[in-house]
Amino acid sequence: MQIDIFKVQAIHAGASAATLTAALQAIDGVAAVDISHPEGRTTVKYDDTLASRASIDLAVAAAGFMLVPKASCCGGCGG
Repeated sequence: MQIDIFKVQAIHAGASAATLTAALQAIDGVAAVDISHPEGRTTVKYDDTLASRASIDLAVAAAGFMLVPKASCCGGCGG
């Protein structure tokens, strides 16, 4: 299992989080999704033999959200 943590813009309410969660859970191999709004921190646990970070990024975009570019920090916080 792979766990990726990243930030997504425009996660303002429960409906936004529910929309993004549904989009990510629709990917074959995604086992768990946790979204913390208002900061937009998104954690996705997935089987990397069935899903990829690229497929996750595409699902985020297809659901109408944008990823926050990673800052040049330690890299452990997801951006």
